[in-house]
Amino acid sequence: MATIEVSKADLFSVRSVFSAESNLLDLKIKKYEKRLAAYEKKCGMKTRAFVKRFEDGELGDDEIWFHWSSDFETLKLLENKKQTIDRMYASCTV
Repeated sequence: MATIEVSKADLFSVRSVFSAESNLLDLKIKKYEKRLAAYEKKCGMKTRAFVKRFEDGELGDDEIWFHWSSDFETLKLLENKKQTIDRMYASCTV
């Protein structure tokens, strides 16, 4: 893990930026969770089952499958970014 030196005076600002980014990511994550729930309801299967079937080539090439897959991948990226931001926020100590 790398260490970055920040003055005590700037630490509050750095933590504020991480906190704001984390909150923004929470909103984006909720948006994509709702999108996945809508696909699940419309198509009658859970996202995990969809991903397996899609990756196994069982579902064909309908546009909805590609949108669902893309939204799932976007959600995973957002969740990973949030974990990183939250870890950085937690490591900002005096």
